[in-house]
Amino acid sequence: MERRKSSRLDISFPVACNMLSKNHYFYTVSKNLCLGGLGIICNEFISVNSPLKISVNLIDRVITLKAQVIWCNRRRISDRYSVGLEFLEVNQANKHHIDHFLHNMPLA
Repeated sequence: MERRKSSRLDISFPVACNMLSKNHYFYTVSKNLCLGGLGIICNEFISVNSPLKISVNLIDRVITLKAQVIWCNRRRISDRYSVGLEFLEVNQANKHHIDHFLHNMPLA
């Protein structure tokens, strides 16, 4: 059952991440985006509730957000992980930018 509060857009774009507990930086790509969070691909397991600072490229601007891991699962036939992130402390301007991006992406 879908527990998401807003619609999700399957989209791939670069994401810069900083695992705040280890001050460990890495770059990855998104799997999807919604107003409340982001799905990413990762080379390593990240524990649930781990805080991250992420920079998301919304084509016309890059926004930086704080997020936490809500789930992390190993991908089938791969050494990589799919990670679900929930945005924390999103200001109104960033909410507006994400919402605008989601509603103005051309459909494939």
